[in-house]
Amino acid sequence: IQVSSNVYFATVAQRLGGEKLAEVASRFGLGRINTLDVADQRPGILPRPSTIARVRPKEPYWLPSDDWRMGIGQFLTASPIQIAGLAAAVANGGHIVRPYLVKPSTQPVVQDLHIRKSHLDELRRGMELVTDNVPGSTAKLLVLEGAAAGIKVAAKTGTAEWGGEASRSAGRTPDHAWMTGYAPAHNPTVAFAIFIHSGT
Repeated sequence: IQVSSNVYFATVAQRLGGEKLAEVASRFGLGRINTLDVADQRPGILPRPSTIARVRPKEPYWLPSDDWRMGIGQFLTASPIQIAGLAAAVANGGHIVRPYLVKPSTQPVVQDLHIRKSHLDELRRGMELVTDNVPGSTAKLLVLEGAAAGIKVAAKTGTAEWGGEASRSAGRTPDHAWMTGYAPAHNPTVAFAIFIHSGT
């Protein structure tokens, strides 16, 4: 997590396989409409071996590289609010809280993901290392200022490719930049997701 190792995530993804990856991603709110009070939203794309023909009709079979791309987040689409929900679940002990723009009059919709505390603790530690000022940390330059100075942030960075191989090589479709996380790291009150179009 600290160094955002594609090899690690691709290896784990290959061991799990595409159906399991998609099942878990769906439990976390990806690939489905999840915001309570937003009428115009898209679920995003969450491919799986059993439905790959709908996503990729010209090549309607699941490849080993599809597992790898799923594992590093390159084969699905998600909105910033979906990604913020992932960070919030890590921060709050493994609960997906269905997001809303206007606070509902009823209690929030909450789903317990039943994640072991030891697994969450390991994930949190990795996300804290992302913002530590040590070699290899992908967000070590993140420094909060003003009233937020000194607050420790737990985060995960990411890169989203778009366009084709030719347009990327020509520099016409530079990668998008992502960061998600929560703060303060040891007593979280805020989860966030940042997406910067062509923000390499």
